[in-house]
Amino acid sequence: MGDARSPRVYWNQLVVMMFDALTHHGRADPPTAITQHADDRLLHVTGVLAALDIPAFKPLAFACRRDELAATGRRAACEKAMARLEMSDAVVTQLVRFSVLEDCWPASTPQGAALRMERLQRRYLTVESNKVRKGRADNDAETRVDAMRHLATEEDVERAMLTTFHEPIERPADWRSPEAAP
Repeated sequence: MGDARSPRVYWNQLVVMMFDALTHHGRADPPTAITQHADDRLLHVTGVLAALDIPAFKPLAFACRRDELAATGRRAACEKAMARLEMSDAVVTQLVRFSVLEDCWPASTPQGAALRMERLQRRYLTVESNKVRKGRADNDAETRVDAMRHLATEEDVERAMLTTFHEPIERPADWRSPEAAP
């Protein structure tokens, strides 16, 4: 993985293909609850894809644990792999990178603090670009899928959505991540 230019999950392409397969335009059969509205199709497709296995990162995370980094060449190999994950097309691989690096760099270190800020920016992009706007869910789903057709990464799509929403790309200083539901 460390020698690859960037790992690819092909999330955008998979979503678009499945979304299009459920799209009802030009079909003779009547629309179903899933095929009628773009937001329903997008929700269904992302749920199905999220349930599928993606490349297993557990061995990578294990090999890059702090107590494993003493092995000859291990730190360099892990740093190289983490640099590649940063350039991935999918948010999930970027989150794996954060988890691995957070184990290597405690929050009390400058690297840990910088990583925490980077993760907060990543969270901001995901949360704010996926907000459901009242009365705009169907249109926003079509806009998101159109962006996925033309952009290479999920992060590019998130940025495009924020631009569409007239929201800042960079996290405002006072922005706080919403609490996870219990």
